[in-house]
Amino acid sequence: MELRKEQIKHIDSVLEKKGIQYWDLRIEMIDHIVSDMEVNAISNDFEKEFEKALIRINWDRGLSLENKIGWKNVNIRYRSLFKKGLLKFFFSLKNLLLVLVFFCIHYTLSQQLTFKFFHKISLALYIIPILIVLGYLVWLFLKKFGKSVHVNYGIFYFSFSFIMINMVIQFMRYASEDNQKIIWLITLPIYFVAMYTGYTIFKTAIKKVEQIKKELAL
Repeated sequence: MELRKEQIKHIDSVLEKKGIQYWDLRIEMIDHIVSDMEVNAISNDFEKEFEKALIRINWDRGLSLENKIGWKNVNIRYRSLFKKGLLKFFFSLKNLLLVLVFFCIHYTLSQQLTFKFFHKISLALYIIPILIVLGYLVWLFLKKFGKSVHVNYGIFYFSFSFIMINMVIQFMRYASEDNQKIIWLITLPIYFVAMYTGYTIFKTAIKKVEQIKKELAL
């Protein structure tokens, strides 16, 4: 049984109504349903065969649980990529040298400048990557990718280090100036490495979404 474009759109609409929020999760499920119908359909009655396929796959009821499982599985994949990306970064001699150079320059500034000026420079270094993230958010809005689980996790891991470091900065003001210097010296290199790794995850997610759209001519 070969399905028409309007019938596939109908399947997509039904899955959305049943609780599958993200269009890219629905695409994977539609592919599964279509494959099932092509193999098992015994008539050309689309509605009847569609209902049978949903029953066979056990998707004939609400799909909020499947939606949750779907985005959790995507998160597991990206979390694994994030961890591997961090390890890969530190296995590169070039990257280690870059981190060391940055640390040495930052340390020298901490010794040569007043604390107030050093703090402002460190804060500026902290803010710059956030501005980059915001720029990409504007770009995503203009691209109109829709409600995509891959895009959502790409953004999450891109901004993850900001969320974590921000917690440290909020409590850092209660520490002495010397301790604040130490915190900046330790956290900023980690922050930049995590931001870079998050950026690679973001690019992977966007590439995945663009690939899906290209294959389906969306």
